[in-house]
Amino acid sequence: MVFGPAIGFIISRLGTLKPLILGSVLTTFGFIGLFFFHSYEFDISVNLDILSAGLSFASVGAMNVIILASPQEYSGVNLGVSSLLRIIGCAIGPALAAMYMKINQTNLSVNGI
Repeated sequence: MVFGPAIGFIISRLGTLKPLILGSVLTTFGFIGLFFFHSYEFDISVNLDILSAGLSFASVGAMNVIILASPQEYSGVNLGVSSLLRIIGCAIGPALAAMYMKINQTNLSVNGI
């Protein structure tokens, strides 16, 4: 909630590429932190905070890179297609992850139960 509105000001001061790289690094650290430190609720919430800040930086930075890299007459089409692909990826990705997890699921028997 903090970085979402503030990212516009940060991008106007630092440019477009630096927040995108920072967002990618923060997202990576957030996922690595979740992988290694998930024993306590506090650890999970801190890692999810890092992850969400990284995703805010990366998504807004990527949209700005797309807008600045495309010709002005095609910027609306490019932004629409990239948003559509991002939304479809966000819809299909969790379903594919759930399928993968279900395929690799095994039954565990503890003391005959």
